[in-house]
Amino acid sequence: MRQEIIEKRSEYAKHFINDDGTRVAEIYTYPVHYKDRDTLAWEESTYLIEPDAQVEGFDHNMKHGPFRSRFGPDQVRFGFAEGKYVTYKFQGANSITPTFGAHKTTFAGLYTQTDVVYSILSKELKQEIILADATAPTTFEILLDGNVTPELVDNSIVFKDGDTVVGRIPAPFAIDADGNRGGATLSLNAYTLTIMADADWLSTAVYPVTIDPTTTIQPDATAGKDSYTNATSSYQDTNYGTSTDLKVSSMHKSLLQFDLSSIPSEIVSASANLYSYEFSGTEDTPMSCHKITGSWVETTVTYNNCPTYDATSETSLADTAGIGWASFNITNLAEAWRNGSITNYGVIIVGTVSTSHTHYSSDYVEDATLRPKLVVVYRQSPPTISVPASTTQSSPTGFSNEITPAITFALGASYTQSAYQYQLYDSNNNLAYDSGSISSVGLSFSVPLIAGIKYDEPYGIQVRSMDAADSNWSEWSALHYFKCIMTAPTGLVAGPDPTAARISLSWTAHTAENVAGYNVYRKLPIEADTSYAKVNLDGLIAAAAWNDEFVAYGKGYDYKVVAVARDGYESPTSTAVSNISVTFTSWWLGSVPFDVSPREIQPKRINVVNRRQIMGKKFEAVQRAVLGHEITLSAKFLSEDTLQAFMAEWARTDKALALRDNRGRAWRVQAVSDLDYPQTWAIDRNIYVATMTFVEVG
Repeated sequence: MRQEIIEKRSEYAKHFINDDGTRVAEIYTYPVHYKDRDTLAWEESTYLIEPDAQVEGFDHNMKHGPFRSRFGPDQVRFGFAEGKYVTYKFQGANSITPTFGAHKTTFAGLYTQTDVVYSILSKELKQEIILADATAPTTFEILLDGNVTPELVDNSIVFKDGDTVVGRIPAPFAIDADGNRGGATLSLNAYTLTIMADADWLSTAVYPVTIDPTTTIQPDATAGKDSYTNATSSYQDTNYGTSTDLKVSSMHKSLLQFDLSSIPSEIVSASANLYSYEFSGTEDTPMSCHKITGSWVETTVTYNNCPTYDATSETSLADTAGIGWASFNITNLAEAWRNGSITNYGVIIVGTVSTSHTHYSSDYVEDATLRPKLVVVYRQSPPTISVPASTTQSSPTGFSNEITPAITFALGASYTQSAYQYQLYDSNNNLAYDSGSISSVGLSFSVPLIAGIKYDEPYGIQVRSMDAADSNWSEWSALHYFKCIMTAPTGLVAGPDPTAARISLSWTAHTAENVAGYNVYRKLPIEADTSYAKVNLDGLIAAAAWNDEFVAYGKGYDYKVVAVARDGYESPTSTAVSNISVTFTSWWLGSVPFDVSPREIQPKRINVVNRRQIMGKKFEAVQRAVLGHEITLSAKFLSEDTLQAFMAEWARTDKALALRDNRGRAWRVQAVSDLDYPQTWAIDRNIYVATMTFVEVG
């Protein structure tokens, strides 16, 4: 069941929402709503005349419409806009108390054999001076009072507020009991308006005769309107802009124009609808709907000045005999009007046979539901994402050093947003994260860490918005694509530290989001080696500095560094530093130097190859051999502090150690015995010796 979206009302349109989320707009050729002067809200135009004596001299008022009309015993006021009005005061008239209907005020016997009737129509106050017989007067004077200025223009009156036209009285006409039309003239002397019927025409007219000087508001150029033309020779210059009818036949064409300014987004379907209440025959009356290609004015259009229109119809109806609604599908044309690709001049309904349909026009007041209307089905336009800009997965927009990118979007139509929602899709188009509904009028957001965005992977993102007026979601936006990029570290420098037998490296701390640490890569000290290998095997480097203690004596190394995200992703490598070397003299265990003397080294059976391995002056025992060789090493330390440091290193590394000799060779070994420091003995006062056994592990 559809519900009206009150907040989307406009002067000429009502909007509804269906159960499936689609919107329906019913657009009329008359002001279906008026703006309340107190609340400024759009209210239903009922056009009802009600008792109201707030203004002296008037006891009834019509205030529920696009204009106001007040009625008193001898005067009528027409309000064009707030505070702008003209008052008609009958001159030489009888003192009459008018009678009131829902939309009509009657001054019966206002003049001899003459009634004056005012009818509230959708955009005008229709005045009918009804002459009962030939004894009725044919000339009538009305004093114009108010705060607008009347001007006589081509047998019509234009009312101005300064230079702005706010309303008019179109050229009047007369019509007799047989439907024959005659002329009437207007003259203006200062503020006295004179209406005179054509005496020659009256001499042959069939009474009663009605003279029609209607007052209308001045609509804007895009406002809804309707009228019809008559090809009969005597009516080719007649305007029917205030008629309650719209006729279609081979002699009559009906023109309609609808204001589509309230339609915010692409139209799904659109149909122009007319209600036929009279059918002058039994045969079908084919009708076709054509696009009008020129401008026209509701109160002046006639057969002779009818605008041009396309010869090819938008749609046609073949079987149209009978009473009821005629519906013309103009979806493509209406969408072109909405998006501005075609100027909206309206449509014209053309008949092909003399049999005619008579439809209600926008001036029919007895049942507003039977007036012409354009029924439009549309969906709420999706938002448009501006950042990221890319709509192609293969070339996503890049965000540097962040995994919480800022996304911005714009609403697809003019409405107030109450919430938004976004979804992330991974490179395989699987849903990776759904934000759920976020109550906000904002048009930007940052993707949170919990979304789990990873560096160097493309993502798609889409957004939808909730309309505060009806709490319904728009369509999803198009997918836009982005990739978060971690840039390479910068500022890498390296240099020798001979006293510690190492090469020291440092670089600029990386500012990227989600950085867990760094890895250092170097070229292995092998001739002609061009590959890099990671050297910080004990885990990520937390700070932007590191010491390489696994270097060979005098050997040149090239280094690069990468930043590492918490998920293990590595950034591109930094610019390399090249040919960094260091020379040193002692043995090192971790960060503790010690001296190895051949005198203190004891032979030990090597359990893998069952032969003795003697560690001589050339340090043969620590040259790389078959893995699994067992080596007993006696070391001397030049101070007790150095020995204690060695023992602490031994304990810290859980016997998994790295040895280097003073030629720069390095080995990874695993201790297979406890450190024999309880039996440590001093060679002299300043020299300490410890014994340990290792197995080479790589």
